Amino acid sequence: MTRAGDLIYLDNAATSFPKPKSVVEAVQHAMLQLAAAGRGSHRLAEQADRVVAETREQLGRLFLVDSSRFIFCQSGTDALNLVLLGYLNPGDHVVVTQAGHNSVLRPLHDLVVNRQLEVSCVSCDELGQVQAEDIMGEVKDETRLVILTHVSNVTGAIEPVEEIARILGPHRAALLVDASQSAGHLSLDLGQLPIDFLATSGHKGLLGPLGTGVAYIREGFENKVQPLRYGGTGSSSDEAIQPNDMPTKYEAGNLNVPAIAGLGAGLRYLEENGLDSIRTFQAQWSSELAERLSILPGVQLKSPTAAEAHVGPTSFTVDGFDSREFSAILDGSFGLQLRAGFHCAAEIHKALETEKTGGTVRVSPGPMTTEHALDRLVEAMKSILGV
Repeated sequence: MTRAGDLIYLDNAATSFPKPKSVVEAVQHAMLQLAAAGRGSHRLAEQADRVVAETREQLGRLFLVDSSRFIFCQSGTDALNLVLLGYLNPGDHVVVTQAGHNSVLRPLHDLVVNRQLEVSCVSCDELGQVQAEDIMGEVKDETRLVILTHVSNVTGAIEPVEEIARILGPHRAALLVDASQSAGHLSLDLGQLPIDFLATSGHKGLLGPLGTGVAYIREGFENKVQPLRYGGTGSSSDEAIQPNDMPTKYEAGNLNVPAIAGLGAGLRYLEENGLDSIRTFQAQWSSELAERLSILPGVQLKSPTAAEAHVGPTSFTVDGFDSREFSAILDGSFGLQLRAGFHCAAEIHKALETEKTGGTVRVSPGPMTTEHALDRLVEAMKSILGV
């Protein structure tokens, strides 16, 4: 039996762990020292307001755009639902890729049933990669929204977001980017790229606590997206009408100040350590992982290996094993915390041909991952495979 202190965490695509110490301290400080944001003019409320404003400004610096365009949400799923349910109308045509997460695919399924949405799904290759020409081949004059998964949460394949953003301009279709696996790993200049909507979780690459998410709505689109929630915003309290200014329009109800404070600390960690250095380390780690796994008997890599085509999670299967069974052995016998299965993204497994293997085993390093973790994983797999 492996002791808790011996556990190796390699599931950062689910949530980053462990969090930087500063994140834990920021959450604790907010819970002990701050009140509700936007709910008073007394000192504790004003201090909470400053924490929320500072975190929003950090998002603006990270994505190089006006910080007032960012909306605090409960999760990446919440942010995606805000855009999808608030923007799309009955009969609209949408283009999505096979790499889409259920946070995209399930709302779209509901909209197909209840709003007669028309959806075109672009196929991936056997590593989860999608080509720009295939995406644009599905765009029609009446297409209202193109949805890209910047980085696959299964294979780590990078979709051609910047290329599509520039090509789409004349077509008038809006572009939504699911950045849940890329934020904190890859840079995106929202001030320069014509990306209309972006959604991300706050607790993965951005290193904040669970229960955080962010939506971005480009200037000019706020009047085209209906809020999911209506209620108290701390402003215009004498009026029955929901305020129409950004971001207040979409932030009804009390903000989760402790979580937002933790997200701010995670963003500061990224600022201090630099996205480029974090990306370089993880790329080297993933490259060595792919190289060492590829020579093990029966191991089938399901992720791109080129650094420019991949970031974050690496998936594989093992001949003769259900992926969930193999992951359970790694956990129970070797203390290695990985995720196995379909990873809330069922469609991509049709392209990977992993429907009959119980999905894939997924390894996802984070900023706190060490070389020792890689050695432990490879040695454990050699032991299981009898190498």
